[in-house]
Amino acid sequence: MCEAQASDPFRARSRSILRCRPRKGNRRSPRSRATNGSPVNLWITPAEARSAIAHGDGHGVRIAVLDSGIEITHPDFMGRSLSDDINFESSPASSPQPGNGVDRYGHGTALAGILWKVAPGAEIGSFRVLGPNLNARTAAVACAAQEAISRGYHLLNCSFACMLPGHLPIYKDWVDRAALAGIHVVAAGTRNISRNPEWPAHFTSVLGVDCHAAPRTPLQLARNGEGIVEFSAQGENVRVPWRDSSHRTMTGSSFAAAHLSGLLARLLSVHPLRDVHLVKALLRQVAD
Repeated sequence: MCEAQASDPFRARSRSILRCRPRKGNRRSPRSRATNGSPVNLWITPAEARSAIAHGDGHGVRIAVLDSGIEITHPDFMGRSLSDDINFESSPASSPQPGNGVDRYGHGTALAGILWKVAPGAEIGSFRVLGPNLNARTAAVACAAQEAISRGYHLLNCSFACMLPGHLPIYKDWVDRAALAGIHVVAAGTRNISRNPEWPAHFTSVLGVDCHAAPRTPLQLARNGEGIVEFSAQGENVRVPWRDSSHRTMTGSSFAAAHLSGLLARLLSVHPLRDVHLVKALLRQVAD
């Protein structure tokens, strides 16, 4: 049972368009076995990583979207289904309810649209933690994250940020659990190094990402240089599905996070890497 107690709100990291924002030698890479028996590279080269991102489609990778829910009946998702659909937002965090395909805002539906566009073979589960104003309780986020970890998701997409210092231990607990379990966390953040800490993007095991304009190629990832939010991905003027079967053009690091999660799913579908620090090091090498 989840025991996180904090309940102060925070907001998702998005803005509308109106207000944007191996060493040398011939030794082969060591290999082990994943829990499903398939080979897992303990190290691959940057060239192998680039090839996987270019040719993978996310098949077999399970992505947990911690957000406002996903409207699975949206026309863009015809023929698709969710691996899980759980509501932690409108009930006690320790007693989640069925999500019933409801998106309380449209934000989660947008993320799912990006994820399936970038990684069409991935499986997505909806863990609803954000309400109609994109506010959430830290307790709900922690319980949802722990549930996704226990269900064996490979990747947690967190397109939100909490900047309340007292909540750091709660975020650190589930982020550390994810890292120890070989589960990757992608989180929206800002590359402005003068900003206050943002959880979970500012944990070193997390892939923090901000947005940039449309890339030269659809699969481009960029480095930010200084700052703990190291990456930038496409997140400006992105046309996305929205609630009530609609579409919007949006800008924000929320959508960049989904783009990076999709790129990572492509990589993991070819090389099921579980070392979160190794994957972060690889992405540093392949980013422009």
